[in-house]
Amino acid sequence: MSPDLKTAGELTQEIADRFLALGRYAKSTDADAILFTCSAFGPAIEAVAADLSPLLVLKPNEAMLEEAIGLRNRIGKLATFQPSVPPMEAEFENVAGDRAVFWTICVEAGMDALLDGDAEKHNRLIAEAASDLSDYDAVMLADFSIAKAQPAV
Repeated sequence: MSPDLKTAGELTQEIADRFLALGRYAKSTDADAILFTCSAFGPAIEAVAADLSPLLVLKPNEAMLEEAIGLRNRIGKLATFQPSVPPMEAEFENVAGDRAVFWTICVEAGMDALLDGDAEKHNRLIAEAASDLSDYDAVMLADFSIAKAQPAV
């Protein structure tokens, strides 16, 4: 659904409804929990969690945020999908309050390289951007697709 979000420019009700349908389908298969993997859809994921309660429905960054905030006070984040930046920053502010400072670098060219099948370029671009966060206490890799760049970072 990420391409649809990018095209729409915002999280539409239609996209949120698709998340709800997906969550209900997962519940119908007797899932023990649901983990969604794109933080750009935070409000839609929260709606699914409310609808399917008490089934555990998680956003992809919850544990990462808690751990980073608990350990550090200056936190950098690398992302490659621009629509994921505002929801994650809002979630960070909600969780951290004034306990930590948060800075995001979005490397959209990294996502473009990955979609073009050039993982090496993706990883290099992410590592180069990470160097701009060298004075931060922690660096979060915000997108699941960035995990493969971790050794380079």
